[in-house]
Amino acid sequence: MQRIATPSSVDGKFVGFSAQDGTTPTELSPEWCTTIQEEPANVVEGAGFPLDPSDNKQLLKAILSFVAPSVFAKNPLINSGFRLHQRILYDPNSIATITIDSSSTDPYAHPDRWRFAIPEGAGEATVQVRPHPLDLSGEDLPQDLGTPEFFMRYEVTTAFPGPTLPAFAQRIEGVRTFAGLKVVASPYMRINSGTTTVKPVLRQNFGSGTGASSQVVYEGSPLTLTSSWTRYAQVFDLATLAGKSLGAPLPADPDDYLELSFEMESGEVFQLDISHPQIERGTTPTEYAGRPFATELAMAQRFYESSYDIDQGLGAGGNAARGAVHSVWDGSGPEVGPKSLASRFQVTKRAIPTVTWRNFGTTTPDELFWGSVRAVTATVETTHDSTGLPQCSTQPGGMALAIGQWVAEAEL
Repeated sequence: MQRIATPSSVDGKFVGFSAQDGTTPTELSPEWCTTIQEEPANVVEGAGFPLDPSDNKQLLKAILSFVAPSVFAKNPLINSGFRLHQRILYDPNSIATITIDSSSTDPYAHPDRWRFAIPEGAGEATVQVRPHPLDLSGEDLPQDLGTPEFFMRYEVTTAFPGPTLPAFAQRIEGVRTFAGLKVVASPYMRINSGTTTVKPVLRQNFGSGTGASSQVVYEGSPLTLTSSWTRYAQVFDLATLAGKSLGAPLPADPDDYLELSFEMESGEVFQLDISHPQIERGTTPTEYAGRPFATELAMAQRFYESSYDIDQGLGAGGNAARGAVHSVWDGSGPEVGPKSLASRFQVTKRAIPTVTWRNFGTTTPDELFWGSVRAVTATVETTHDSTGLPQCSTQPGGMALAIGQWVAEAEL
């Protein structure tokens, strides 16, 4: 920005013509006029809007787009700080390593909301969540992150032969997210060993409804990583949804999404780290926007929740007092004592979830302990919904303790 600085200006201000003392009016300069034009134009374009000569409210819209969203809404990625890992036993003094290979069955292995490509054939990758040092010694991270806690380490130990690319991604609920806007994805990344390039990719996916439109793919430019933490930026210009369809009739539990994926080269062995990825409206990355832990947890549990303690891990045996659902059958007649083993979710799920009961004593899935070990069958479990767990309607006679752990998953 600059103030007027032509010879007829006074201290950077405009003056008018005066016949009394002969003051001449301030002349304009091309440089100043260009500044006055470019400053508001940069705000409009920086907010992701193309300049439109017919719209005289673009500057207002651009300012509101920056001011109106709260820090919670600016970056729709959940668990971008990699603090949440409900699926595993997490101990910062003994880093857990999750292996992903062709035998893996769940792309959501660890950490929460992040999805990992499962290779075909011989490929193998590992995933860790590791703590940043408190003093950030040797981390080369900028001050705008404060003192970040965690980063994710992704390592390909056996090269992916193809056609599957080594990749990790997050699916953001709702294909309408950022539609018709320019957005910028900006992860902090570094490579520790081996060589690879990372290509950010966005996908507008219209879900699985009958007649849904085919997904639209936006491929970014390959990023060449260095051994130092660096913030990379990739701008995408997303199309509007005009002419697109989620299918008809609209599904009761929509599964459309916007996916941000980081895809690597096949045939390479490497180890890379990623910290605090962000995607936001506009063309220039702004300061990273984190959320309080409780808010982040509630957002993640819309997609995945379990009765186990946070960081406890699936199927952990012997932790009956740590989140297990209890009930007591205290009589032999149908009119006596509770008749159900049920629980409400902390957060209403995105869709009706897949529920797995686990026997706390043996960690075996699809079992409950109800006087004795009992398989979870259709006669035991009634239909559940997005707000709570099923009612178990078959009990033994006499005094019996009913106990079990559960997992509810509604991932995209």
